Amino acid sequence: MSYPGQPPRPVTLTGKPGSELQKTLMGNEVILAATQVGASALIATNFRAIIIKPSGLFGSLTSTYTYQQITSVDIRKQLLGGYIELSGGGVQNFRHRPTGQDIAQAPNTFPYGKLFGNKEQEVEHVVAVIRQQISIGHAPQAMYAQAAPVSQPLPGIPEQIQKLAALRDAGIISPAEFEAKKADLLSRM
Repeated sequence: MSYPGQPPRPVTLTGKPGSELQKTLMGNEVILAATQVGASALIATNFRAIIIKPSGLFGSLTSTYTYQQITSVDIRKQLLGGYIELSGGGVQNFRHRPTGQDIAQAPNTFPYGKLFGNKEQEVEHVVAVIRQQISIGHAPQAMYAQAAPVSQPLPGIPEQIQKLAALRDAGIISPAEFEAKKADLLSRM
């Protein structure tokens, strides 16, 4: 897989986000990209996007969204950082939130700030991976299925008709059955 720009070095999640991620991952789930900003993390796996944020004094909030649920991933840049917002079916959209509600607290957002170092390239890389996984998740299933075989004449149809004629001549099948099966075989050519 190729992604826009030079992909940053792999990120190892530390502290609470790292331990929460280990509890969240399924057995066959693979981390494709991740970024950590303080006690928050944004992770793209082969099945879903995961946002881990601090909650309360010692807790954390882990939100997971399958790629089929997500319809868009927006990067909202602000003066000292920004946030990532996941939107889609089953994902609460906080873009038009009531006054006084902090966007950073929304479960479908991942805030990042320049106070934690410049993480823009790393964040953009994770977003690119999520977008690519969304496009795969939303692709019609027909793309993954093998194309239906093109109807081709089956080898040996003339031989099958000869065998049917022999069965008819031997009295095993009736002339009407022979004609019906012959018409069926000829339609496959």
